[in-house]
Amino acid sequence: QDKEKLTGTLAELRDRKARLQKLVKKLESSSSGKYIDEARPFSATKGHLPWPVSGRVLVGFGTRENPALGTMHASNGIEIEAADNQPISAVGAGRVVFADAFKGYGNLVIVDHGQSYHSLYGNAARLKAKVGQRVAAGDVLAFAGYPGTSGLYFEIRHHGVPLDPMVWIGTPGAPSVRRKD
Repeated sequence: QDKEKLTGTLAELRDRKARLQKLVKKLESSSSGKYIDEARPFSATKGHLPWPVSGRVLVGFGTRENPALGTMHASNGIEIEAADNQPISAVGAGRVVFADAFKGYGNLVIVDHGQSYHSLYGNAARLKAKVGQRVAAGDVLAFAGYPGTSGLYFEIRHHGVPLDPMVWIGTPGAPSVRRKD
């Protein structure tokens, strides 16, 4: 029975990953591709981005084996531990292209940073950002605490391809959060 439940969970994870890929592809095709911050393109921020929330990484990027099923599962992002109502902030300048509920990801915000780079912030309890809104690094997009989750799900993509966020964000620590009330 446990194996059956795990197999169902694995199928659900694959389905949600496919739906997210479809959404990102759609958003990518409608992106202008222009730099959002002409002074410092997103590609120049690699290794220096602020953390979207302050917390330890619970789930890392990449493929790992599920020993109970003997199967492999790939994580396209990372999950960072976050307290309920903890602010989730943008890692770079951009334009919000998606801010809504998305099955399997709670409330989801996607920011277009130009140059075909996007950052994704899932498992938010409440959204603050609105589609079309321009944001700067540190601007609050949402608040953590979606029921049944233990933190923020975070991805960075280029041309729709998931990149390891740990290569992009700087040394662990409190992110720079600018509050706009």
